[in-house]
Amino acid sequence: MTTATKDENLDALYEMAEQVCACNGNGGYVGRIRFTWSNRLYRSIANCRRVGERWEIHLSSRLFPLASFDECVETVVHEICHALGGDGHGKGWKECMARAGYADAKDYYVAGR
Repeated sequence: MTTATKDENLDALYEMAEQVCACNGNGGYVGRIRFTWSNRLYRSIANCRRVGERWEIHLSSRLFPLASFDECVETVVHEICHALGGDGHGKGWKECMARAGYADAKDYYVAGR
């Protein structure tokens, strides 16, 4: 994402999450989202999983730093919308992406650049 430390990048991601949640009418929801770095993700930049009452967004330690800034931003918005939309890539997810400014959501391929 940037040359900043991973912790600094996570702080920026939480700020972005607050904005996405707010534009979707879920301002207080960001406290239920947790970002973590994963050494296990080799095929995708990120994924989102429900853990109890929380959502965890796992970011690939290997691929996320290789992605462009725009790819990183859209990926994070994409994963947050999974938490907010709750239905895979269905209607709720698409509506969340559109409200966040991504009506034409993309899947990015960043393998091993």
